[in-house]
Amino acid sequence: MEVGDYVRITTPSQSVEGLVYAIENQPPLLILQTPSGSQSSFGYQVISREFIESWNKLDNQPGYSLIELLPCDPVAARKRETEEIRLAQKAASKIGRNVTRETQELFNAVSSIYDKTRWDGNSIVVMDDILITPPYTVDDCQLLAKNDYLFKSVRHIVEKYHSG
Repeated sequence: MEVGDYVRITTPSQSVEGLVYAIENQPPLLILQTPSGSQSSFGYQVISREFIESWNKLDNQPGYSLIELLPCDPVAARKRETEEIRLAQKAASKIGRNVTRETQELFNAVSSIYDKTRWDGNSIVVMDDILITPPYTVDDCQLLAKNDYLFKSVRHIVEKYHSG
């Protein structure tokens, strides 16, 4: 099997036909270019070579040839990766540990308005000015810094959350 061959690959879960786009050794992968609906649209299927039960080179060509992918800018790709990791870490930091679903929903309601909302143990901290402690009622909102407007706003969000 070589790059450019038109093949049928059989694995325990599927049988697929396509042009061999790439053969990788580490990890052992086979990448097939397969038609994707229209004549000018293609997909790529990645198959672990460890799961290939059989393969056959097919004589009838599919009517299309290998599409050369556009070059990838590794610096731009690294920037995108770094940004996606940062966003995933930010999202993960907004998930409370050992809190009820209702408490997480209250946190989400507050953080949807005030992005600088975070967990401190099982307490909710809003912009480092307000602390909401269990059981997370209006009476459990504490002002940490002089910001009366924020305090009233957060108390209002907590009150609205518990009322409906």
